[in-house]
Amino acid sequence: MMSNIPNPVWKAITSKDPRFQRAEHLFAGYTLTDFASTDTKDYSPVIQSLLDKLGEIGGGALYIPAGEYACYSPIELPVGTTILGDWMIPDGKSPIEGTVLAYYGEAASEEFNTPFIVLNQSTEVRGIAVWYPNQSVANPIPYPPALRPSFWSIVKEITLINPWIGVAPRDCDSPNIHNVYGTPLSIGIRVPMVTDIMRIEETYFAPDYWVNSGKFSDDEAAVRTYLYENATGIHLNRTDWSYCTDTCIDGYHNGFVMDAGGCYGQNYNITIKNCYHAIYAPFTHGNGQEITFSRIENCDYGLYIPADSAYTAVTFQDVEIDAKIEAISVHNASKLTLVDSTVKNGRIYSDVGMMIVMNSRFENADTIKIVLEGKAAANIVGNSGLTESNVSINGNDVIYEFSADTVPNAVSYRLNEKQTAQAKMLTKAPRCRNAYTADTLANELGVALDATGMTDASAALNACLKKVGETGGTLFLPTGHYLLNNTVYVPADTELCGAANFAQLPYNIGTVIDVDFQGHAFELSARAGLRGITFCNPTQTAENADETGKLLPFDYNVYAKDAPDVYVINVSSFNTYNGVLFDGCDRHYIDGLSGLYMNRGAVVMNSRDGIIRDAQFNLQPLMRGYGWPQELNFRGMVAMHFFEHLQHECYTFVLDNVQDEMVFGCFTYGSAKALKIAGDDTTAVTIGFAADYVTQPVDVHGGKHIVMLNTQMTPFAYKNYTFTPVTEIAAIRTRDTFKGVLDVANIEPWTQPHVIFWVDGGTMNVTNINSGCGVTMGNTYVDEVQLSRVGKNAKLNLAGFLQYSPTVKVADASVANCGFCGAAGLITAPNMMRSPERFGE
Repeated sequence: MMSNIPNPVWKAITSKDPRFQRAEHLFAGYTLTDFASTDTKDYSPVIQSLLDKLGEIGGGALYIPAGEYACYSPIELPVGTTILGDWMIPDGKSPIEGTVLAYYGEAASEEFNTPFIVLNQSTEVRGIAVWYPNQSVANPIPYPPALRPSFWSIVKEITLINPWIGVAPRDCDSPNIHNVYGTPLSIGIRVPMVTDIMRIEETYFAPDYWVNSGKFSDDEAAVRTYLYENATGIHLNRTDWSYCTDTCIDGYHNGFVMDAGGCYGQNYNITIKNCYHAIYAPFTHGNGQEITFSRIENCDYGLYIPADSAYTAVTFQDVEIDAKIEAISVHNASKLTLVDSTVKNGRIYSDVGMMIVMNSRFENADTIKIVLEGKAAANIVGNSGLTESNVSINGNDVIYEFSADTVPNAVSYRLNEKQTAQAKMLTKAPRCRNAYTADTLANELGVALDATGMTDASAALNACLKKVGETGGTLFLPTGHYLLNNTVYVPADTELCGAANFAQLPYNIGTVIDVDFQGHAFELSARAGLRGITFCNPTQTAENADETGKLLPFDYNVYAKDAPDVYVINVSSFNTYNGVLFDGCDRHYIDGLSGLYMNRGAVVMNSRDGIIRDAQFNLQPLMRGYGWPQELNFRGMVAMHFFEHLQHECYTFVLDNVQDEMVFGCFTYGSAKALKIAGDDTTAVTIGFAADYVTQPVDVHGGKHIVMLNTQMTPFAYKNYTFTPVTEIAAIRTRDTFKGVLDVANIEPWTQPHVIFWVDGGTMNVTNINSGCGVTMGNTYVDEVQLSRVGKNAKLNLAGFLQYSPTVKVADASVANCGFCGAAGLITAPNMMRSPERFGE
């Protein structure tokens, strides 16, 4: 290990090769090649020493320029640190270039031994390739995982050339895996235990990444055969609310495995091709896996549920399946839906469980497409290219109903070109021409910039930002605490960037802004933004909250008015009152907003063409401390009045008079409303929206057309410390002021609303429902949950309903009058079914 390492000198990363230049400025305290020569035999010790030094001073990045670096021992990132390399998206056809870490460490190990790179809480590895020079399928070596993320750590822009196991988070919350490519030989992403929540975005596994990497000396045919016979792309065990989007797995034995421990989550735009099993699912949680806008191409089996499985729930919406043997193959307890989908090849087989096949398209209808045996139950409604003669029934215990009539008003929604671009937009490139560091610039300007949090830093920051704003650029604010007693103004074409520039639940590391005045902390001009900043209100303590849960009403951390193209990226809050308010800000971009906001999280008004993605609101920071002083820990208040305050006063997302807004992959734990929508002309699409322990997850007061794809929620609240359930709550509610249309496709509500769908205004179309409402929660129990409540001037259309708890009240007048009888039949429990004609008796 190195000694006498100097303090970091913060610089913008500038690669010698223009191919590795990034749109945004990234900053590092150290560059590896300044501390190691080209003839260094083992880079692990020097990398570890530099990371340890960064950890000591509160976080920051180590830059490893393009090149190949031999490593013989594991590397561990201290809290708040980052490894940054040079990287470009591999195309699977060309040699891998950029930063390559070649691992020669211990070979004969197992999965849970020390991985090559260990990420601690609030850390990031970005822009590297990992290569195992001694690996071969002729004699495969079971190395530990290449990377092990931890609580809110980030693995991003990674090429896994040939690891045994690629990325393996374990027993943690919220690991984030983005832009990972490669050829893992056993498992690409292995998830034994992850809670609230995991994100996997833009991940691609295929043989070609190793075969054509320029670092391949194996037999190509042997590699392809080995993967097809042995390997798994993504293996999920116990996962809560996970998101997997824009992912492709090619040539593996299993594309996805959903296995022991119970997993549930949302999947969007997934492609699995040339695999034996596209999805192998022995066991999911009852809440299930939602799969939307996805493709299964040239696989032997699409979805396979084996005979020795425990329980599986999968809902398909707008999925295309091209299988060589069976599109769906069910051999044990399950509940499945296939809605608005296309089966190009492969039969559907089931010998147990419940299934709805609705409004889907079947090609090659000259062969039998659906086979039901044993104790299978199926509702087959409105499918084109399919007649009752295409259904084969074997067994007296089979229950099924068939109708050729298409279900009216069922949601069938495809994103337009602009919405597709919004959904795939993983980053916003600022218009930054120059890079400055705040400490250096402050010295040049002769202003004092205090990084200890003891004296006001707002005047110095305003002076520095004003100077940067003369030409536009990025001002880097190094690790430390910066006290604000006045508003800081970010000029047009200017960005303020902190030291922990990655999405995180707010640990007390990196660049922290301590706000201690009434007024907006930051005001953004056009095309201005914030990155990598953590906010804290140091006087918002548990002690100053009285017995009623009264809190100090601080203003918004970030505010912009009539300022187009503003953005907030990787900004978190520990205990602040209000988060972000954008008013009249077209093309705004909010990404990686996280932490806890006690009153309002992200509010967008009078704007169009905006994006909110990968935001996560959670009260865990206050409950767990995360390195903050004890007086800021609300743990005791959470158990009493503070939690009640959140569930009555806190709104995490508010959209008011917005057009063409995209909300993608967002999550809320603990609030009064997860999503409030208002404004008569509002149009918005949500993809992958989830809310846990929220009193009223979705509350629609206005809007012209709202679309929600892939939604999971638990509407549940307490009236007071005695944990008396709050009355009159619903999973989704529209008010009588709403006159538009709300389309909901692929939704899973559970726990204890009093009404699942409450429609007082407008038209709500809900398709592909997997409900677990009415279950026991703690010491409370709702005997009956009302399925729907519909106002006199409103309309509700339901289609494709699965229920896995027996306490939903479905036979009531509101259902009979809402058009449900014109929808698909209902399966309420194994071997129990109600047809449209009998429904409501």
